[in-house]
Amino acid sequence: MERSAPLKRKTEMKRGPGPKRKKRRFNQQSRYRPTKAAITRAVKEAKARFREAAKAQRVCAVCGRTDSFDAHHVIEAQYLKQNGHAVYVEANALRVCDQYAKNNCHGKHTGRSRKIRLKELLEENLIYAVELLGPDKAENYLRRNYQGNDPRLDSILEEARGER
Repeated sequence: MERSAPLKRKTEMKRGPGPKRKKRRFNQQSRYRPTKAAITRAVKEAKARFREAAKAQRVCAVCGRTDSFDAHHVIEAQYLKQNGHAVYVEANALRVCDQYAKNNCHGKHTGRSRKIRLKELLEENLIYAVELLGPDKAENYLRRNYQGNDPRLDSILEEARGER
């Protein structure tokens, strides 16, 4: 079978103007818009600082072991995301044993078989919670999610309520 000659146009095709594009309008207060890559890089750096803050605590807050660990969010990451707060803040980090450690303190806490006690939280965790949520919400949140009483929390709450 023979091939025919390629088709030829009588007139050359010209490119049309295409759709009109809208000019981007930026907020006049801040012209900088971070790219997705910059946001991802910032989140990775924040996660690393969060984990380093937990690592610096050296031992599990619950059992005192130095095994492998998780960086626990004292105020849950999900709660922080839902309410528009930063998720990886160093003051919110607590070192607890992970699933590979003998005790698995983090798994027991999240599974609700053994809640972390308020006494086992760091003072900076308590202060962060009160500053972020306010004294009433912080007290409600911490007493609902952690076990027992802590005089440090009571004094921080009194001080925060006295400043109003």
